[in-house]
Order: sequence, then C-alpha cells, then structure tokens
Amino acid sequence: NRKVPIHSQLAEIVARRTKGKSPDDYLLDEFNRGKGKHTEYLSKSFTAHGRALFPEYAANEDRRQALKDFHSLRRYFITAREQAGCFPWVTDFVVGHKRQGMGLGVYSKGPSMQQRKECVEAVSLKNV
Repeated sequence: NRKVPIHSQLAEIVARRTKGKSPDDYLLDEFNRGKGKHTEYLSKSFTAHGRALFPEYAANEDRRQALKDFHSLRRYFITAREQAGCFPWVTDFVVGHKRQGMGLGVYSKGPSMQQRKECVEAVSLKNV
C-alpha cells in the first residue's frame, strides 16, 4: 500500500465514491469478487465496455491483443510523465513499480507527497 494523490479533476468523483466507506474499502467496490480477483474483474469490465464503445480497437483475427485495453491508461500516464520530464523514480512510485537499487528500492521511504502530487497533476485527463 502507498499513498498517492488523486488528480484534482477526479476529486469530486472520488469523494462521491468514498462517502460512507471505510479506508479499507475499494473505490470501485462493484468489481470486488474476492481476494485477488478485484483487478481481474475490473480489467475484464473495462475491456468489454471499451470494445462495445470502440470496436475498431478490439482484438481480431489479425491481432491477438486489442489496441486499447486496461493497461492503456497506465501506458498513457507513464508516457505523459516521461515526456513532461518527471523523475522516473517518482513515476515508478506513483504507479506502484518496484524501485531499483539499494537506495530507492530498500532505504528510501519514497518521494514527498508534493512530488507525487506534481507528478499526478501534470497529466491532462482530457487526452485519456
């Protein structure tokens, strides 16, 4: 678990979805299908909706994987952060990647909340 700031453009949605919930509850609790299954169901639902909305992105006989999938959001965020000049170790922390080396991977407690917030806020959500 790690603390990651919510993008200001999502604050209202997150506030609405967390109202009356405990800190241990899922933000998207309708996808909770038991231990270890939450992201699996979320990913499958995202894919199904995406294919319904954008059939041209779906997998077909010519390609095994869809052009857009659940990880497209992660790829967009990481690419946008790199192109904006964000420190890669801050991006890695925000997206939950293992941090490299003894210094960052073992001894560091992570970037400051201000660094995390700047990393998240610099991404434009209108391009997603």
